[in-house]
Amino acid sequence: MIGGRTNPGENRDLLSLVGRVYDGALGDDDWPAILNSIADFCGADNSALVIVDNSAGYSSVTTPRADPDVVASFGDYWWQHDPTSKATASAPVGTITTLADTGRDRFFDSTFYKDYWRNSGLGSERLASNLALGENFFASLVLQASSREDRIEQESFRAFEAILPHLVRAMRFTQKFRWLEQVDALAQAGRSEEHGIILVDQLGTVTHADAIAEEILSRSTLLRMRDKVLFLSDPASDERMRRLIRESARLEFATSGSSGETIACGHDGRPRITIEVLPFRPAMATRDLLAIRRPSVILRVVDNEALRVRRAADFRQRFGLTGAEAALAVEMLAGDGRAAAAGRCGISINTARTHLMRIFEKTGANRQAELVSLLLACTKG
Repeated sequence: MIGGRTNPGENRDLLSLVGRVYDGALGDDDWPAILNSIADFCGADNSALVIVDNSAGYSSVTTPRADPDVVASFGDYWWQHDPTSKATASAPVGTITTLADTGRDRFFDSTFYKDYWRNSGLGSERLASNLALGENFFASLVLQASSREDRIEQESFRAFEAILPHLVRAMRFTQKFRWLEQVDALAQAGRSEEHGIILVDQLGTVTHADAIAEEILSRSTLLRMRDKVLFLSDPASDERMRRLIRESARLEFATSGSSGETIACGHDGRPRITIEVLPFRPAMATRDLLAIRRPSVILRVVDNEALRVRRAADFRQRFGLTGAEAALAVEMLAGDGRAAAAGRCGISINTARTHLMRIFEKTGANRQAELVSLLLACTKG
């Protein structure tokens, strides 16, 4: 008996607990309660799900019986100084490790233990296993002994062995659900040759990018990735993008939003990159406690320079326009008039008037509004 809890397996039905684990993976049960049940089944004082993503500088701990202040302190600072994390991160998925495996002496000699852990109210002895591993990432379930009786019994090890394969499988199910949600998000965002789709989490970490988005990222000097995190080269635009991502991630939508705020980056009134920030909440709301963080924001990214070139080439082919006429036709799509379009093309109003008359002749349009409608229809068909 550990910490006054029931003996491992006593008064607990393994099959019932297994069923709850899979229900949790489907989003049909409460994970904090499941973690408590796992601790009781294994005769541990506490259980914790620890997710660490070093590439994003992110950690998450779900541990219902621990002091919330202790948990917050771990997430804010101490997770980066845990001497056991390196050994934990390298352990194969489904392999149970103990404090002896991760370095008992190193743990007790560490600042992590002396300044943080021994005052946490939690025991030092533990059983742990990775449920998922990735590049600079691990998700681990930890069973902790009581601080009063700081030991782990062999019965606890056997009970953990019994439930562990199901926890690993539940993690895999959840990851597959996330992949399906991403496919659904791409469909909802609308595939188009004119924009790329990037899915990011609340920190701006890219979890998926379609082929068009990857092409934009590969050639753009304005929109880049560093350690999987998206950023804009212009500091003001970058800060605005991050703010919109954070705000969108907090929105309580059942499904993805249909519209969002737009960031335009570029020079001389001709944005080179346009990014629309859309909140994303999948209908299949699998809980994130046993999952790597789901994407929470959709970014629709348009490379406006490439789009102008593509549209100009299309107009030349469709209507027999010259290069100069096609360039003006593209700028007319903005709908802000001949003078503004001429300014963006770097030509005089008189030259624009001449080009426009020839465009009318070749397209059959009689007025600017009719021309813009015709050209817009061409971009959609």
